[in-house]
Amino acid sequence: MRKAIFIGLGMLVAAGVWLKPTPAEAVLLGFDPVSPFSVTSGNPVSVDVVISDLGGSIVSAFDLDVSYDTTFLTATSVTFGTDLGLPLFFQALTFADVTTPGVVDFREVSLLSDAQLATLQSGLTSITLATLQFNAVASGQTSLAFLFGPGQDIKGAGNQVIFPTAIPEPGTWAVFMLGLAAMGLAGWHRRI
Repeated sequence: MRKAIFIGLGMLVAAGVWLKPTPAEAVLLGFDPVSPFSVTSGNPVSVDVVISDLGGSIVSAFDLDVSYDTTFLTATSVTFGTDLGLPLFFQALTFADVTTPGVVDFREVSLLSDAQLATLQSGLTSITLATLQFNAVASGQTSLAFLFGPGQDIKGAGNQVIFPTAIPEPGTWAVFMLGLAAMGLAGWHRRI
């Protein structure tokens, strides 16, 4: 009986070593030009919202809020990138709201399949999600920031945000084998 328990524990330890999770990948979300940046009163300002370090992942949707300083900028419009599909050809659904002072709210959902998105985004190391247009109402240094809700696990500093893209999980076969070993141990224990 003790021998069976030690064998079972040994199998669990071996499976635990085999099930060691791999580190999660991460993508970066940022602005171009990098904040803070200089603006001149009366001039238009364009800022790209860029996602990079995709590592072969595809982007199919996003929902972002960006804050800005109303003493320097007034938001005028949002132009969406083309790497999630073209809204005019019913390949993507977009929404943008620049009416709230100090906040630009914008989102996009692609209507393309994962295979179509993979083809469209293949070879890209970064994607311009949207270009935010502003009018400068004063001259000086200003910056933009992403707004996130409570409880979101976001890492980053300044104008760059790191999102985990994958949560490490054990392989399917490893879990299956661990389950078989546990069932075998339980059946062997009943037989004794």
